[in-house]
Amino acid sequence: ATVTVTNVAPTVSINPITPIDEFGTVTVSGVVTDPGWLDPLTATIDFDDGAGPQPLAGVLENVRPDATLTFSVQHQYGDNGVYSVQVCAADDDTTGNCSSSPATVNNVVPTVAIDTAGETTYDGVTAFVLHAGETLTVPLDATDPGSDDLTLTWDSGDGSPDSTATSLVNPPALDPAKSPSVQPRDISLSASHVYGDACI
Repeated sequence: ATVTVTNVAPTVSINPITPIDEFGTVTVSGVVTDPGWLDPLTATIDFDDGAGPQPLAGVLENVRPDATLTFSVQHQYGDNGVYSVQVCAADDDTTGNCSSSPATVNNVVPTVAIDTAGETTYDGVTAFVLHAGETLTVPLDATDPGSDDLTLTWDSGDGSPDSTATSLVNPPALDPAKSPSVQPRDISLSASHVYGDACI
């Protein structure tokens, strides 16, 4: 008699991924299972950050009733977004047996502060002090744990149009919605304005 044993493709199970803030690190864990308990199992992982699939290390066990490849890896994300993490498994007969799970990366609001090095104390008030018609330059310091383009805005308070300046992560290109890089921001930009009349 002839006994024909057909292959069964391995399956991938990914545990739920805990949400993080940008610049944080996720843990992706799970197991590849194959009822062919003597099958060699391999896997790749794609973190959806533009780097593409890469080999996924794990612990292989060829013990009845199933072959298993247990994995747990960490990955840092530099920008907010919902990333589709995909793990693909292969045995000695098939490839491309994939499963995906979302990794949610939350945005963190940037901070901004006026650089007060140029301020003086006048009648008990700390302020920029100058004469009408002189130019006031106001430096701003901004930080952001995310790999984001930052736009700073100055409102002079005298009804004139706002001044803006933008700092790009990777000039001259604009940053995509889900930045592939890990580049926290710490920038300093300044804008100047002339006040025509004495005022506060």
